[in-house]
Amino acid sequence: MDYNTFERCINVIKEVNALDEHIAEIFKVEGNVQYSNDTITVIIELLEEIFKDEEEWIRFWIYNLDFGNNYYTGCTCCQDEDGNCISLKSIHDLYNLITQNGEENANH
Repeated sequence: MDYNTFERCINVIKEVNALDEHIAEIFKVEGNVQYSNDTITVIIELLEEIFKDEEEWIRFWIYNLDFGNNYYTGCTCCQDEDGNCISLKSIHDLYNLITQNGEENANH
């Protein structure tokens, strides 16, 4: 999958997530409620399968890092071959990580 298609998929997940938050506000629902959870889950699972994301970086980036918004240097154990922290601030950073991992997993 090329970067532009991946970016569109991530943006759809963001939009659906934002819609869920808006719906929760309207109905004054407390907690983390996702009306579209099945849709989001299926898209994430497909992306994980396509990119052979066995370490679940996509899921981590979406949920734990809030689409990269909660990223700060050193917040993950993800490092390059030289031991430098790999940034996960952007969709592009995530794409670079999972395409690298996908190539490594495909070679095993």
